[in-house]
Amino acid sequence: MNISNSTCANGYILEWIPNGGTAQTITTNIPAGNTSFSWTPTGSFTPGAGKIKIYDPNRTCINSNSQSYSVTLNASCGIPTVNAASNLTCNSFRANWASVSGATSYNVNIKTCSGSYVVGNAVSAGSSTFYNFTGLNPCECYQYQVQAVCGGTSGTWSSSSSQVSLTPPIF
Repeated sequence: MNISNSTCANGYILEWIPNGGTAQTITTNIPAGNTSFSWTPTGSFTPGAGKIKIYDPNRTCINSNSQSYSVTLNASCGIPTVNAASNLTCNSFRANWASVSGATSYNVNIKTCSGSYVVGNAVSAGSSTFYNFTGLNPCECYQYQVQAVCGGTSGTWSSSSSQVSLTPPIF
């Protein structure tokens, strides 16, 4: 986002104002002379449509309404907590995790214990908090990780599960 530079301002204050809501201060620390900024919402900012308002704290150069930008603030996704695997067989297991508030779906990735995650190999688990991996190699050790998706925005991948060791059938 670009700011029209003012030579008389000592700095800028930025506010997020959700439509129909109360202003929430983003920062009071943008030095004079900066003409752009980047902001990633963290904490309790209200998601949805609204405006970013930029003004000079002394209101000597930029009045409180002179620079407003219409934006949509997307809700951020939490990181799923991976739970222990269940339903282990010689070539399958169920990956489990705790739900994340606001998540509309989940992605799950698997790797061998000695391998690496490949993001392109992730599968969608829909809105379930489990995924059944099948057709795996017996006697192999696996780990999995989960990513929540909120409103089309993918969150951060969880840490890896503990090791899931598949055992061959006993005859």
